[in-house]
Amino acid sequence: MKKMIKYVITDILRNKIVIAYTLFLLAISLSVFNLDDNPAKGLLSLLNLVLIIVPLVSIVFSTIYIYNSSEFIELLVSQPLKRKKIWTSLFFGLSGSLTLAVLTGVGIPIVLYSSNITGLVMIGMAALLTIIFVSIAMLAAVITRDKAKGIGVSILLWLYFSLLFDGLARCRELLVDLEVVVDVGDAGGAHAVSMTAPPRRRNISKADIRPDRSSAFRRAQEVPPPPARPRRAARPFW
Repeated sequence: MKKMIKYVITDILRNKIVIAYTLFLLAISLSVFNLDDNPAKGLLSLLNLVLIIVPLVSIVFSTIYIYNSSEFIELLVSQPLKRKKIWTSLFFGLSGSLTLAVLTGVGIPIVLYSSNITGLVMIGMAALLTIIFVSIAMLAAVITRDKAKGIGVSILLWLYFSLLFDGLARCRELLVDLEVVVDVGDAGGAHAVSMTAPPRRRNISKADIRPDRSSAFRRAQEVPPPPARPRRAARPFW
């Protein structure tokens, strides 16, 4: 496994596209930091480059490399090797070589001009983006065996994760904020109406001020009547 990883890394690092990619990142990063004396603005400009260029190159190059190495992969599969080890070696070789290119092209200028926590976080983010999009490229290459379809799928995935996903997330946040504002506005309007509306007058009739006799009448019915006195016998008149 270590021999395969070493072979893949050395094969990719000798590739002219990877060398040109590293030199391009290095030239752009140095020019961005040299244009302005403020390193924070340079980091902000470099952030846009990292978020768009690094994922695109990682996913497209990895997809093309896997399709071009199909014969080499078939040769490895014919050997007494597990497929898990073969694909793991390809993944570590691709991600390691491209991460090394990114660290050389972006990491060295950041360390020279802005060696703080923000710069270190950006370096780590660029390395993680490279690894993530290499894994997505391997997934796209495994889904279909057609090279054109695989490259098209990888480009569509890059377009979704790099551009459309952020836009959709931003639209969702705006819709949530709009719903909150509408709910607050409705509540405020109802409160204002209740505060400004005059109190309604109630017509009081005589029946409302008449005392309630039902309870007294009920208590009178519940009290037993007094016992009747015995009647005296009538006296004779004689």
